[in-house]
Amino acid sequence: MLDDDGKIFVAGSEEVAAEVRTSIVRAFDTESGELWRFAEEPRPGHADTSDLALADGALYSVGTDGLEDGGGLFTVRRHDPVTGGLAWRTATQAGWKGAYGTGITATAERVVGVGYVRDEDSQQALMVVLDADGAILSETIQQIPRGFWSDIVPIGAAGDLMLVGGTFMPGVINRDVIVRRVDANFVEQWSHIHDHEMRSLSMTMRQGVGQVE
Repeated sequence: MLDDDGKIFVAGSEEVAAEVRTSIVRAFDTESGELWRFAEEPRPGHADTSDLALADGALYSVGTDGLEDGGGLFTVRRHDPVTGGLAWRTATQAGWKGAYGTGITATAERVVGVGYVRDEDSQQALMVVLDADGAILSETIQQIPRGFWSDIVPIGAAGDLMLVGGTFMPGVINRDVIVRRVDANFVEQWSHIHDHEMRSLSMTMRQGVGQVE
């Protein structure tokens, strides 16, 4: 991700010991010099930072912090884009064994993260809405077939959002792609499900140049 000054932000994870990982966010200047590095406390099993968003002078990240029982915390953080300093961290399991963050978008008023929840028998797409101070406003398990959201981006001038993810049924190998548009109040405008003849798939979206209504 680039800011208006050309600063580069990247996110991911590092393995610090066997089965122990830490979530990472790093910033670089235009000459590839590292400006700062943020590393979360190491977590058991799965931990990562999956996506970043810039809004109103803040850098937001979403990802997952692993738990000892094999579950996960859907985790959103607000960083100072100049220093990487952590302003707040909000984590939730959304009432499930594991909640996992994959995509994020933000404005001055709110932050919207997406991903999925999972236990031994089920997996469903998740959307979490927070205010600019990190308080959770809503947690919504999406009523789509078994699946997940991968990414979320703004579209148009009215505050609409585009979501992309995957859906599949128990015992079925193939994952189908789902694309959905919702308005600023998260009311579904349309959804399309596309057949995908592969067991795994990676999906992301990026906002293009120009105005889309």
